[in-house]
Amino acid sequence: MADKDLDLMLRAARDDTTPLGDGLRARILADAVPAAVAQAASGADRVRAWIGGLVGVPAAAVLGLWLGMAQPTVVLEFVPADVGVDTADAALMDEIFGTVWSEEDAG
Repeated sequence: MADKDLDLMLRAARDDTTPLGDGLRARILADAVPAAVAQAASGADRVRAWIGGLVGVPAAAVLGLWLGMAQPTVVLEFVPADVGVDTADAALMDEIFGTVWSEEDAG
């Protein structure tokens, strides 16, 4: 099926003004009501979502700090090897992490 054929079929469906039968309309509406009720969040669901956000965001921040400061080798495994480190940055990272950082190690 070509795009032109699909466009023609969609245009014909859009231009169709035949009303729906009563039985089909009733089935469509009956299917829509439970879906709408299921989507409506109760107050308890909203409270749980807020609590999850209030707990999850700080937990993610703490995990990020822990990975960056306490576990630099885990983070550095995923850093590309061609990232160069200049002398000032190497001295700073040596102070923070207590390891030797040089351009030879990075590349």
